[in-house]
Amino acid sequence: MNTLFRIAFGDYEFVLDRTNLTYSLTETVTKTIWATALSLGWIELKERTTGAVTRTDFGECKLISIAEKMGAAGKRILLGLDAPGGVPIDIYLICGSKDIQLTVEASRDSKTHLLERVGLLPGLCHAEQGGYLVLPHGEGILLQPDCLHGPNLPVHYPVWDFALGLGLTMPFVGAQAPHSALALLTDSAYCAAWLAPMENAVSASWIYERDPERRRLDIRVVLLPHGDYIGIARSYREKLVGERNHMTLRKKIREKPELEKQLDKVTGELLEDVSEISGFPSGSNRWEFIDQQLQNAESQKLIVTTTGDWSYIAADLLFAQMNLIPGSISIPLFSVV
Repeated sequence: MNTLFRIAFGDYEFVLDRTNLTYSLTETVTKTIWATALSLGWIELKERTTGAVTRTDFGECKLISIAEKMGAAGKRILLGLDAPGGVPIDIYLICGSKDIQLTVEASRDSKTHLLERVGLLPGLCHAEQGGYLVLPHGEGILLQPDCLHGPNLPVHYPVWDFALGLGLTMPFVGAQAPHSALALLTDSAYCAAWLAPMENAVSASWIYERDPERRRLDIRVVLLPHGDYIGIARSYREKLVGERNHMTLRKKIREKPELEKQLDKVTGELLEDVSEISGFPSGSNRWEFIDQQLQNAESQKLIVTTTGDWSYIAADLLFAQMNLIPGSISIPLFSVV
C-alpha cells in the first residue's frame, strides 16, 4: 500500500507520509530542500483533574479518516485525528500552484482534557549559515543563525504584544537560503513566532495559544525561487490584497489629505491633533478594542500607532519600535507591505 501523498505543482514538490504525518518539501527551481521528514505539528493538552500538560505529535494521534480531492484551488487531503482524551483534530492540506495552505481545527475540548497550545510546521522556516530569518520585528530585521545564543532559548515574539511592543508587527515569518526563500503567513492574533537553534541553523515556528473564539488555525507556505526578504514581505501583502484587507498609503492620503503633510516629519514624536491607538488593555477582546478606537476617532484627525501590535492595520502613521535583537540587521518591511 502506498502511504505517500505526493504532488509536484508550481515551484515545489510536497510529499506527505500518511502513516506518521511527516512531510518533505523541495523548491524545484533551485533544488532547495526545505524539509525532510518534518512533523506537521503537535498539540498540547491539559488534564482537567491533575492539571498535567502533555504534548502529542500529530503523528502519534489516531487516524480516524482520510480523504483526497481535486478542486479549483488545487489538490487537497483531509485528515481526521483523535488526540489523547478524545480531543478531535481536523487537518486540511491544500496544495495550490502558488502556495500550500494548512488549516487545522483543534479547538474542541473533551470531558477529560483541555486544549492548551498547538504548534504547526515546526522547523520548516529555518536558516542555515549563509542564510537569514526574516522577522517583522520593529520595521523588520534579518537574523543570522549565530545571533541567538545563551541559556534563555528558545525566545518567542507574539504577533500581538500590547504590553512592551517587543513582538511582531505583522503575522508572517520567513527564511532566506542562498538561492531561495520561504514565507510562512498566518492570521491569528493568538500566536507567536518561537525562535530556537537547530543543528547549524536557527528556526522560527508558529505556536498558537488557546483562542477564546475557537477559530481555525491557518498557515500558508509560499516558496520563492531566488527570493529575498522583499519577496517574503510582498507575499504577505499579496495575501492581504487577495483577501481585500489591504489599504494602500496612496488611498489613505486621498481620504485624508493632511496625512501627506505629516509623512516628512520625523517619527518618534507624537503628532499634534491626532487620535492614537495605544496599548491594548489586558482581558479585553482585541478586535472590539480596535473597533472602539476607530469609532472614537474623529474623522478629521489622523490615527497613529506606537505599539508593536496589529493595531497598525488601521493606522495612518506608524512609529516603528527600535527594540531590535542584538546582531540583527534592520530592513524596511513596512514600505514593502
